[in-house]
Amino acid sequence: MKSQLLLPYRYKKIGWLILIPCLVLGLLKWYLINDHETLTYVVNIYYKNVFFDIVTTVLIAGILAGALLVVFSKEKQEDEFIQKLRLSSFGWAILINYLILFFCNLLFYGWSFLNIIAVNMFTTLLFYIIRFNYLLIRSKRL
Repeated sequence: MKSQLLLPYRYKKIGWLILIPCLVLGLLKWYLINDHETLTYVVNIYYKNVFFDIVTTVLIAGILAGALLVVFSKEKQEDEFIQKLRLSSFGWAILINYLILFFCNLLFYGWSFLNIIAVNMFTTLLFYIIRFNYLLIRSKRL
């Protein structure tokens, strides 16, 4: 079975090269530098008086682009076993992601929940990457 959605394997390396630095810098910025006043730009071309953090915007775009390239790139040898691992990992990632979101919905309110929603835009892809690579490494050891 051939999947039409997968990119060639070389895009996976590009995805890792984008994902890892953006993820590390994003986590550092979120935990250490979380200064909203110094890193804001004003865009007056299309959005009148809209303030946004250009660094955060670039890091989010990098994390999403890198994760999507990693997730939707072929392995060196793509076969039906890898397809089965992909499908299993997608199901697992979606289930875990929404279970966590369900409990966070019950436990957190206001800005805390808004932060969880912001992080949630990455978690499905990251859970998939972790689960798929774990299953891939485990299957090679057997």
